[in-house]
Amino acid sequence: MNIVLIHAGALNRHGLGNRTTSTRWARIFLRQLGHRVTAPPMKEAEVDLLIAMHAWRSEASIRTFGERTPIGR
Repeated sequence: MNIVLIHAGALNRHGLGNRTTSTRWARIFLRQLGHRVTAPPMKEAEVDLLIAMHAWRSEASIRTFGERTPIGR
């Protein structure tokens, strides 16, 4: 499965936050399960699933994904 993982915000000095969480999810969980994980920009033919770590800040990407995919139409 091709997954786009979106995080909002920069990596902070304590190694906490959305960026750190998305990096861990990609490395520890999703890739080990055999999925291809990328970051935006996304092409509709290549994306099966979008995961947004911060839905409010990722609204534009979520909306674009919804408009481009058959599920969102």
